[in-house]
Amino acid sequence: MLLDKRYRAECAARGASTGSAAGRYASLLRQRHVALLGRHVDLCALVAQRINADMHRALDAAVAKFEAGDITGVVELEGLISVNRLCHKLLSRYLTLDDFDAILRESDHGVLAPYGRITLHVFWELNFDFLPNYCYNAATDRFVKCRGIQFAAGVSREKPQQYGHALLWGSKQLSLAYSAQYAQYVGFVGAQHLHALVRLLGYQGVAVVVSELLDVARGLVHGCIAQFTRALQAAMPRHCKLPRYDYGSNGVLGYYHAQLTDIVQYPDARTELFHAFRELGNIILFCMLIEQALSQEEVTDLLHAAPFQNILPRPFTAEGEKPETKQKRLEAKYALKAVTIAEIGRESDHGVLAPYGRITLHVFWELNFDFLPNYCYNAATDRFVKCRGIQFAAGVSREKPQQYGHALLWGSKQLSLAYSAQYAQYVGFVGAQHLHALVRLLGYQGVAVVVSELLDVARGLVHGCIAQFTRALQAAMPRHCKLPRYDYGSNGVLGYYHAQLTDIVQYPDARTELFHAFRELGNIILFCMLIEQALSQEEVTDLLHAAPFQNILPRPFTAEGEKPETKQKRLEAKYAALQIVQNVDKYGTAKQGQLSREGDLLTRERLCCGLSLFSVVLRRLRSCLTAPQWPAPPAPHHHAPHHTDTTTEFHRLWSALQFLYCIPVGDTQFTVEELFGEGLHWAGCTIIALLGQQRRFEALDFCYHILKVQRVDGKDELVKGIPLKRMVDRIRRFQVLNSQIFGVLARHLAADDERAGVEHVRCFPPPAAPHTA
Repeated sequence: MLLDKRYRAECAARGASTGSAAGRYASLLRQRHVALLGRHVDLCALVAQRINADMHRALDAAVAKFEAGDITGVVELEGLISVNRLCHKLLSRYLTLDDFDAILRESDHGVLAPYGRITLHVFWELNFDFLPNYCYNAATDRFVKCRGIQFAAGVSREKPQQYGHALLWGSKQLSLAYSAQYAQYVGFVGAQHLHALVRLLGYQGVAVVVSELLDVARGLVHGCIAQFTRALQAAMPRHCKLPRYDYGSNGVLGYYHAQLTDIVQYPDARTELFHAFRELGNIILFCMLIEQALSQEEVTDLLHAAPFQNILPRPFTAEGEKPETKQKRLEAKYALKAVTIAEIGRESDHGVLAPYGRITLHVFWELNFDFLPNYCYNAATDRFVKCRGIQFAAGVSREKPQQYGHALLWGSKQLSLAYSAQYAQYVGFVGAQHLHALVRLLGYQGVAVVVSELLDVARGLVHGCIAQFTRALQAAMPRHCKLPRYDYGSNGVLGYYHAQLTDIVQYPDARTELFHAFRELGNIILFCMLIEQALSQEEVTDLLHAAPFQNILPRPFTAEGEKPETKQKRLEAKYAALQIVQNVDKYGTAKQGQLSREGDLLTRERLCCGLSLFSVVLRRLRSCLTAPQWPAPPAPHHHAPHHTDTTTEFHRLWSALQFLYCIPVGDTQFTVEELFGEGLHWAGCTIIALLGQQRRFEALDFCYHILKVQRVDGKDELVKGIPLKRMVDRIRRFQVLNSQIFGVLARHLAADDERAGVEHVRCFPPPAAPHTA
């Protein structure tokens, strides 16, 4: 079934068989009660057990066959998996089989292990055979081996176990046919292999392979290439000019040959240096081409999904009927239903006359009184969850809803039970599903209202509770706090900081009120960022839905000798009935034409096309930090140097707070992650980034300094009741988290700086010359 039709037709014309005919096993496979020796046997279950076992063996044989060959066998591996997938699909009509993807993961040993056999063998082949022995040819866009020359030692692969034809392609004839087909992809690595790699490995496998290749590239650059570069730079002439044209080309060639004699005669240039550069170039080319293949596969997936995204088909028109009339009738039929439902929805939401509906008001009420005080963000699951067993704020009192019958909710009792069980999966957390539902229900206006109200709450937190605690803690900070030298050791550095920050560590309201205020501010920042992501994804979906009605058509396939312009014009003429703006301008009134053009403009111009809601939120928060209510230190003199020991800036206070929550707690105590999630870190890092203190924080942080010193001496001691190694492990986790947060914020803040067009340059006076007597 997967063989090429023309190939099968030619084989049939010549009397050659390409496979066995379909057997009539359906009636046998349906037998559940077969009388055998006085007992009833479930023939279907017995056959399913053996088919499951054979399916496992077949996929294991496919992967083992791939492991016994080079990287070019990936195309054949994909073909074997496709054949087994089709076989599984056909047999699943009558037999209860295991899920095919689960069988494939088990055969690939990818159920528990982070990387499967396919991913590991791909990297192994890339590292030991592809990079050393293949050369890229841009004319054919392929990697090929140099004929007759082996650059590296021969690769020893395990000899595969001999499998029968039934476990591979099904029969001897099919094995011969498929072997001849896939023999065309042996001896080179091209687009077919890269596409097969992308489909087999997926995002995770491609990321693993690229990451490992980057490690190989780093080893080449820092090792062999750097070593040869130093040696050749020493052999280069100190000066080498560009000769004038008067010397002629022969004179210029002689000059360069004389100047570069040591380079030309360098013995290892062609034997080792060029090979190292070729391996590095192969890594760069492979990463570029794998990205191209991945992009093409993603575009193909989007094109496949387009028919299932609510795009109305062109109606059938009999002879004499106008297609425009039937198309308008169909559009009016579905538009009327949509308008009617929308009007009923606005009336039920009390949004006909009021600026905000009941849904918008209740969303903000829940965010303000339950979500912000009681939820914590977990980046591992990308969800906000409640801390188990702890209620941070007073209980929320909600009105008891009126009891409605099943007919008014889901239609019947059975449907109510079914839907209740379905939507019970989304209770107890706030994640991507909830944010997408909010975006679809609230729309632009509702999202704008909610974000505006949340910014008012954030302003109140920054100018109120957080500013008050900041003043109190800055008064408790030591006036000067140095970075101790490495000679003191990590235990000495930890003891020094613990003594300097005793007042901060023992501050009574740090964990009870201050961290909660920071967590609420961080929840606001995270919610605004995630709601923008959900809004952008919904807008992209809308743009994909609207593309066929805006004259955005795919480029048609053109055979050899055909003109693409002709086929493109033919395609546009074929789908001209779907073009709303042109048809309204042609058949409608002037007002209708203007409305259609405005609608088309509003459809094209979306926030996801260059605008950022989260950047606006950050700008508003920055204005809160520049207001007089925020306790900012006195501005230094324009030419005054920055003293690294002072503790007046906010990043030094946050370093002290980070030292506090990096201290390990007992087994029976709640950690900072359990109590406050990652909203605490988002709030602190956002304030530091908006104040422009990120570089100083990363350079002068107390915990980071302890981590650097401990990496050097590797000590593991108990300092004032604090286990040093456990604390360093916590510091490293929070350092990675802070770097991720700063990276996200930098993208949005950098976009603002580019739009502002202002470059902040700090000028320092030149050093004064020493006076000579």
